[in-house]
Amino acid sequence: AAVQGCTAVFNDRKSLKTQGSRKSHFRLPALKKARTAFFNILLGGAERFPHHHFHEESEMILHRSVRNPLLTLLLLATAALSAQAAPHVKRAVFTSGIENREPVDRLLSLSNNVTEVIFFTELRDLQGHRVVHRWTHGDRTMAEVGFDVGGPRWRVWSSKRLDPAWVGEWRVQVVDQDGTVLAEERLQYGSGG
Repeated sequence: AAVQGCTAVFNDRKSLKTQGSRKSHFRLPALKKARTAFFNILLGGAERFPHHHFHEESEMILHRSVRNPLLTLLLLATAALSAQAAPHVKRAVFTSGIENREPVDRLLSLSNNVTEVIFFTELRDLQGHRVVHRWTHGDRTMAEVGFDVGGPRWRVWSSKRLDPAWVGEWRVQVVDQDGTVLAEERLQYGSGG
């Protein structure tokens, strides 16, 4: 509804003609270009626009929104809804245990006399997707554990048994079904923890 509201404001040609009669800096083709840039950015297409074009288009949107409080509110509401619905990893931590589906601590390093570690992830808005915990030691993948995400807030964890000889940096990447790394955390093993 918020996106449709923004489209209606941008497409209000009568308002544009009125603005044009006041010698506004806005012209219909430029406003259409700004609208296209704005919605492509909201839908994740910002990389399609060179930086200088984005800057000019965002300046036009900003200039117009200052003069139109309703447009300002609609732009802010749309951006807030878009940010809330963006799939992401809210938390990703190494831990020594899980209680009530929550990590009991956050580990950055671990002594090599401890032979198991857990990686916890809280996922947001990834329902219907598959994510993988990719455990890496050095440059070698040691394990991949997959999860099917069943809801808008989904908590998962995987564990890895560690050989005391596997000292050094461990890394877990949270990878989506397209191979995109959503999050990455590192743990130093054998550092005296």
